[in-house]
Amino acid sequence: MKLGTLLIKLKMFDLLDFALLRNTKTFYDLPARIKQDWRANTSYRELVNLYRFATTVSTVPGDFAELGIFRGGTAKLLAEADQSRTVHLFDTFTGIPEATTGVDGMGIGDCCCPLDAVRAYIGHQSRVAYHVGRFPDSTAELERLRFALVNLDADQYSTTLSALRWFWPRLSPGGVIVSHDYSTYCTSGINKAFDEWALESGATVLPIWDSQVVVCKANAGHEARRQQKQEGGPQ
Repeated sequence: MKLGTLLIKLKMFDLLDFALLRNTKTFYDLPARIKQDWRANTSYRELVNLYRFATTVSTVPGDFAELGIFRGGTAKLLAEADQSRTVHLFDTFTGIPEATTGVDGMGIGDCCCPLDAVRAYIGHQSRVAYHVGRFPDSTAELERLRFALVNLDADQYSTTLSALRWFWPRLSPGGVIVSHDYSTYCTSGINKAFDEWALESGATVLPIWDSQVVVCKANAGHEARRQQKQEGGPQ
């Protein structure tokens, strides 16, 4: 195996970025601080990606949401990235509730962290709403919510597919859905869920570093430019 391939496989470049950029008093400070808490399974670069999305949608109306909280690392990043928003957190807080045989690599009960431990870590109680239970059962009475950013980390096929179908109609124009583990060998169900949903919805799915994937919902300006391009008008 070539050295460069080995370094990528071991995520050594991610560790190098973290070492160079932490405590720099720059844009990267919040992702670095969350990484140093070691309560997020995402890499440092993925935390930077998520933080960039949270700041990019600053003018998009709606709340933030996360499905699959585990120990609360990325949820805390969202809560601190934009302190004007409500952050909706969806999880059983008793671990993964189900697994599709032959598709999901994670087992039932994996990624368990009690709700009280997550609450104690995240704080911001007045702006953080906890929705406990299996998704989408936990969305009862939330039909009218709208979202600017949704982070998915469900680790399983069926819940991810359900989440995409539920959140997409409620995502504001200009909003973003991002998911962890799209290209991780033990969570191939995430890839399957996105691929199936993309065929249903017609949305464009964009894989990014390290194992994330993102979908953006076009706003009126994007749609107008797309139509102009199709008609051969000014760009």
